Amino acid sequence: MTRAALTPAGLQPAPALARRRLLVAVLNLATLAMLLAGVARLLSGDGWSAGDLTILIAFLL
Repeated sequence: MTRAALTPAGLQPAPALARRRLLVAVLNLATLAMLLAGVARLLSGDGWSAGDLTILIAFLL
């Protein structure tokens, strides 16, 4: 394996690192989406208000 095909530390192939980073990004986004859905469901129990939307937006940040 050539040096250019490895990560900067030279411990693993760059494509393996890219796949792992993609997997972690997908899992993180899925977790955020599920948490957002749960918070939205809790906040919308009695309808949406400006305060509910503010809390939901703050949760995203």
